[in-house]
Amino acid sequence: MRITSAPRAQRKPFLIATIIIIIFLPTIKLRYNQTMNHDFISNIESKVLSANIKIIQLTYESGYNSTSTGVANHYKQFPVCTIEHASEKYDLAVISFVSDKEYAILPLTENIPKYGDQIATMSNPYGERNAVTAGKIRSRKNWNYEDESGKFIYEVIYHTALTSSGSSGSALINENLEIVGINLGGNENLFRQFVSGRAIPIDQVRIFLGEWDDYTFP
Repeated sequence: MRITSAPRAQRKPFLIATIIIIIFLPTIKLRYNQTMNHDFISNIESKVLSANIKIIQLTYESGYNSTSTGVANHYKQFPVCTIEHASEKYDLAVISFVSDKEYAILPLTENIPKYGDQIATMSNPYGERNAVTAGKIRSRKNWNYEDESGKFIYEVIYHTALTSSGSSGSALINENLEIVGINLGGNENLFRQFVSGRAIPIDQVRIFLGEWDDYTFP
């Protein structure tokens, strides 16, 4: 029996079609998720979007530079935060600040997120402020993720809610508007398109908080 491969003329359209699918499939999936979860997203936007706080590290040199002085004066309108507890082992931190504004406070879920659970994230993907993106949990267990330095290994879960640079530290929320994880990063394909998000699951967040002497579980 002789096995032959497809002629080059036939393989070329197949290759082009494959590339097109790779390029456009992530966008199609994202739009589908957003459309199918319209009510969920609207609920987050109307009730708890103020919980998505942007933290800025301000560094400037004082002196006669008017630009530096202007920048410093601009940021005086915002509250200054204090780091209460931090851990490189979990890549998490607890901060506090005083403000006259009211912010939504989200509870930590009592339930471990399961494969297929509906979730959403409030973050700033690709520079877009206060974006709410929906998806599902795609992990059946916690996975080990090693940081770039190789110094730390984190337990993470994967999900399909869009994240990117600017999403780290944002909340992963379930349909009860409870925090089920904290976003750590994500995966992209060869075309630098979003494939999956990576988050520290709530059980690891609770362990981190348990190591903080001043924390009392609700």
